[in-house]
Amino acid sequence: MSLEAIKQITDTEQQYQQRKKEAAANAQKLIIDAERGGKAYLEKAKMDAETEVRSLLNDAEKKAAIQAAELMNNAQIRCESLRQAAEQRLDQAVSRIVERIVSV
Repeated sequence: MSLEAIKQITDTEQQYQQRKKEAAANAQKLIIDAERGGKAYLEKAKMDAETEVRSLLNDAEKKAAIQAAELMNNAQIRCESLRQAAEQRLDQAVSRIVERIVSV
């Protein structure tokens, strides 16, 4: 083999080693970028999920408050109705008690 051929082989091997190092560095950079991108996507997904959960909780609390107010209003109406019915019967009850006392 001539000296020129050996030099060409050596240069080719050095170029190969350099390209191999560059490829490894590029692969490492791609991995790091992918990990960063994945972490950023995960954080955004978490924040979006938390926002949605807060929104759902707020909606549920509003609905619960409306239902509680309706139940309270219905209970008050029912109580008022029972009170009025009791007041109407109060006169009858007093009359009966008086009748029993007088007739004894």
